[in-house]
Amino acid sequence: METPLDVIIRCDADDRPVKLRLHLDAAWLSRPFADAVLTPALRALRARRPAAPSLPHLYHVRLAGAPLPPSSFASPTLSLPPPLPPPTCELSPLPPPPAPAPAPPADPYASFYARVRLRGERALRRAEELRWSHAALTAADLRVFASLAAAAPLPHAARAYLYANRFGSEGMAPLAAALQALPALRALYLQANEIGTAGVRHLCALPPPVELEHLALWQNEIDNDGFVLLAEAIKAGSLRVRTLVIHSNRATYRGKEALEVACAIKDVQVVT
Repeated sequence: METPLDVIIRCDADDRPVKLRLHLDAAWLSRPFADAVLTPALRALRARRPAAPSLPHLYHVRLAGAPLPPSSFASPTLSLPPPLPPPTCELSPLPPPPAPAPAPPADPYASFYARVRLRGERALRRAEELRWSHAALTAADLRVFASLAAAAPLPHAARAYLYANRFGSEGMAPLAAALQALPALRALYLQANEIGTAGVRHLCALPPPVELEHLALWQNEIDNDGFVLLAEAIKAGSLRVRTLVIHSNRATYRGKEALEVACAIKDVQVVT
């Protein structure tokens, strides 16, 4: 069986090393080192470099990666260097994967924005119209709206379409508070919301801060007392409106007459 052996020879008179690979069979192991390795290596060297010197002591030899001093050239037999120990491999457990980044906090107003079909606070602040009719808005939704409006005004909203939501009188208190942050509001549509006299009381206690061109309260549950509250607010000038549509409620002639008189004094067009 042949044993491949890498031999690197460098001469003192020539710094260019030459790498040779000798294939030795078992018979070479019983020969002196000079005969087994050095002589064929030098022969191969001179075949490559005819000008190479022939004196062995002028050479530095590395056998199988290990340097051999010139004194070993006279060794009676070829002694192969011991095999290198097998490489060791220390296994260490992989570090645990990094913890996932914490999820951003959920937007507490996400359900409200979805209900009113807006893409977040920026869209709300930039809206020129609040088209929130038939959105199933509840009093809780209007409390969210009031919270958002209290944080920053809605400077561009000129019309608020909130009809057919049925948030009732309970929703009028937060809505009245939210309207304070709508300085550009000109029209407010609140019909078909099951608003009663209690809801009108909230609106009259905290009316919009601007004059409305149109206020729609028709098809609700407002009785005579609610009509009287509206009449008093209009007469006092706290509720400023140009057109009031309030038919199809529960008021009788008494409530309608009181409201019509107040509207006539303030030149308000009213439909009872």
